[in-house]
Amino acid sequence: MDQIDIKKQSEEIGIDVQALLSLYNLFTDQTETDMNQLKVLISEKNAKEVKDIAHHIKGACLNLELLSMVEQAKEMEKLAISEDWETLLSVHSLFSSDLFVLKEMLSRVEHE
Repeated sequence: MDQIDIKKQSEEIGIDVQALLSLYNLFTDQTETDMNQLKVLISEKNAKEVKDIAHHIKGACLNLELLSMVEQAKEMEKLAISEDWETLLSVHSLFSSDLFVLKEMLSRVEHE
C-alpha cells in the first residue's frame, strides 16, 4: 500500500481535507462491501460478476489515485476472465489487506 498524503492531495484537487476524507471513507465502506461480495462470487466461480465488480473497484481506485490497488483490481479482473480462482483468492486477500491498511491510515489522519 502506497503512502497517501491527504493534505497534499486535497490541495492538488482543490477540496478541503475533510471533504477528501469523506470521499475516502465512502470508498472504503463501499469497497469493503464489494470485497465481501467478491469473496462469495469467487467461491461460486461467477466469472462475469467478479470481473464486473473488480472493474468497478478499479475505477474507484483510479479516481482516488490508489495506484497499487488499481493494479490489484486490474489483476482480479484478468484472473476472473481466465477463471484462475486460486490466484484470484490470493490477489483478493492482498487487496483486502491493503484496504485495511488504508482504513488505518485514514483513521490516523482523522485523529490528527
